[in-house]
Amino acid sequence: MAVALSDLLFALFGAGFLLSASKIVYTAFFSALRDIPGPWYMAVSDFWLGTHLLRFQQTSTVHELFRKYGPVVRVGPNKVIFCDAAAMRSVYVQGKFPKNPEIYGKLDIDGYEFSLTMADNASHSVRRRAIGSHYYSILSQFQSQMHQITQQLINNLDALSGREPVDCLLLLKNYMIDMVVVSTFGFELGALQKWSVDTPELISDAVSDYPKSSLMKLFVPSLLWKALCLFPNARWRRFSQPVKILKEFVVARIAELPQIDDKKVSDATTLVERLLKHLDAPNSGLDMDNLVMETVAHFIAGTETSSITLSYLLWQLTCSPEVTEKLQRELDEEMPDPHVIPDIGVLQELPYLNACIQEGLRVHGAFTNLLERVVPPGSDFQLMGYSIPAGTVVATQAWSIHRDPRAFPSPERFDPERWLKNDPQCAAHFMPFGLGTRVCSGQPLAQTTLRLATAALVRNFTIRADKTTTKESMKVWHGFSNFPASGQCKLVFTPRTS
Repeated sequence: MAVALSDLLFALFGAGFLLSASKIVYTAFFSALRDIPGPWYMAVSDFWLGTHLLRFQQTSTVHELFRKYGPVVRVGPNKVIFCDAAAMRSVYVQGKFPKNPEIYGKLDIDGYEFSLTMADNASHSVRRRAIGSHYYSILSQFQSQMHQITQQLINNLDALSGREPVDCLLLLKNYMIDMVVVSTFGFELGALQKWSVDTPELISDAVSDYPKSSLMKLFVPSLLWKALCLFPNARWRRFSQPVKILKEFVVARIAELPQIDDKKVSDATTLVERLLKHLDAPNSGLDMDNLVMETVAHFIAGTETSSITLSYLLWQLTCSPEVTEKLQRELDEEMPDPHVIPDIGVLQELPYLNACIQEGLRVHGAFTNLLERVVPPGSDFQLMGYSIPAGTVVATQAWSIHRDPRAFPSPERFDPERWLKNDPQCAAHFMPFGLGTRVCSGQPLAQTTLRLATAALVRNFTIRADKTTTKESMKVWHGFSNFPASGQCKLVFTPRTS
């Protein structure tokens, strides 16, 4: 009997091995993607690319693959990446290929999908209508509050008077969460004020904790994670339950809102008011739980991405004194009183300020991961000479598109002048917020805060890097968003005398 059982196990093992080997051989040599260049080991398994993601190196690894194999590379049994502006428009603008649910589904928050993670374009379109033109209307509706928050940022740094370095990642995260909360609820959170007295801000911390705790949860068994969440340490409790903290905050703010039943959607000013007007509407897929999680998602997606981009931009200016001097001359002329921040419409028209911001987004945009899409059924998709069958995952990434030397000579060099030439190639290769109908809805808020903060800080302060902030410490790691290898960006802000 023992011999028979061992024979059976051996037969099962052999059959499994043959099945796996056959699948590998078919995938490598008979698949419709077999002629696309790339490493053979990536063609037979998604495992290899996944390991680079866990080591925060996927984006840089993909970039190296383009350098080695060319603009089209096979990186999985059913996945092809590309680096080409025309193909980019075919996938994201003209074809409107749906998102890859296997990837974006993993970004759902506590099982709830939101506008960023919705794979189906039709569902996303309905949710997008609920959000409406909110982020485009903030320029007129919230300009006064945004100026006040920016003035608080100046006051905080004025008080330090350059005596000590400031971790911009922390400071600007608080700046951004104040901006996001005021446009979401019309509510003043006061995160910058708390920063000035060295008091933790729970909502700001929860936004930072979410990606880290979510990554830990992927590798810890569910029951063990629930047990760890009970560990009697206040900071650990907050770290392990960021979504709970954010949900409770959102629910409390909604409860404080005045009745808006009689308001038209066009009269709603805050993001939550717009969403409430669509609550339980036919085909909206928006009940109260979804509304709360959609709001939480906007906090998470809109805070650290902009603060990281702004931190890298300011650091880059400390490395480029000639750029800083030219920017200060433009701002000195437009802001004779450094504490009077111009109208946002005025800042939008300053050529060198906007060139610096565009170059900052090109070189150090915070989200540069692969934007995965699925070739839809019935599609005869041709990708740079290769026939790509339906169901194949195709993707590009801003990091590589933004470093295409055909559009950006000396692509690693921070050079705002390239944006003053109105080169159509630069515009065609620019996608810091994505592209097409799935472009980031918070783009107007991000652009506005980048202009406000950059103008205010460069006009009011001489900025230099602390001795601990070096090219090595600022080396980019690629997670959900990019971040410095050191986890901080320490700069010194000394008030200007003129």
